[in-house]
Amino acid sequence: MAHCFIIDVEGASTADYDSLDSALEQSGPRMPDGALFHSAGATATGLRAVDVWDSPEAFDDFVKNRLAGLMAERGFGAPEVRALEVAEIRRGGQGDVTFVQIVDLPGVDAATFVELDTQVLGPAREVPEGCVFHVNGPSESGWYVVDAWTSKDIRDQFMGAQVVPVIGGKVVPEIQELALHNALQRTAEGTVA
Repeated sequence: MAHCFIIDVEGASTADYDSLDSALEQSGPRMPDGALFHSAGATATGLRAVDVWDSPEAFDDFVKNRLAGLMAERGFGAPEVRALEVAEIRRGGQGDVTFVQIVDLPGVDAATFVELDTQVLGPAREVPEGCVFHVNGPSESGWYVVDAWTSKDIRDQFMGAQVVPVIGGKVVPEIQELALHNALQRTAEGTVA
């Protein structure tokens, strides 16, 4: 089953990320088998990566056999990893991803999410314009959504026009935003973009 991994490395910078990315590229494919989506950006205290893998075993194998050693060589601290089961993956095209949002919806269960999502997106529940990659699933507090967007402005317009009118007053979402330094995804056809 697919999983989303939110990985925080305190004290790391985008220059550290670039060094690690270059070493990874020399050691094998940038998007190894099992990787579906990768993004990374700076936070106030370090670096965050948001990855989606087709299984936790594929992610663990990548970390154990490729990533951990390269991180240790470069003096990275131990990352904090949040692993979330993915209930649904949606793809919205091949636009350049510049922004990721992580939304926690406390108290929302699967049925409530589908109801709200249908109200926001319509019966077909199609990915909105500008959203390139989407996952959702159960979280520690309810339900979560991770969306990758072509821009924060497009996301903001969508939230104001579609989301707030539906969930305003029903759910108080906790939203974390990440401007991206890098993003890669495996398309539905299996190519890397």
